[in-house]
Amino acid sequence: MTTEQSQPATAVTRLRKSFGDPGFETQPMHLDVNQDRCIGAGMCVLTAPEVFDQNTEDGRVLLLDPTPPPPQHTSVRQAAHTCPAAAITILDR
Repeated sequence: MTTEQSQPATAVTRLRKSFGDPGFETQPMHLDVNQDRCIGAGMCVLTAPEVFDQNTEDGRVLLLDPTPPPPQHTSVRQAAHTCPAAAITILDR
């Protein structure tokens, strides 16, 4: 006897994604940053240093990896969420 594992319901899928289930996200993530909007708070660098850095001259965000791998998706989502200037945009395609 075999059992088939069905795909999770849409609500469950959204919950898994929002809670950063590391086994869930396999789709590419694409990022965009708005340096004009950035105020140089550095929250992104503290949260996801593999993906973000700061310009040494003005402190504004530098995007090190516009397509971070799945293991970094959770920290990138957190960085975008905590950015006080909303300068980070996640473009899930």
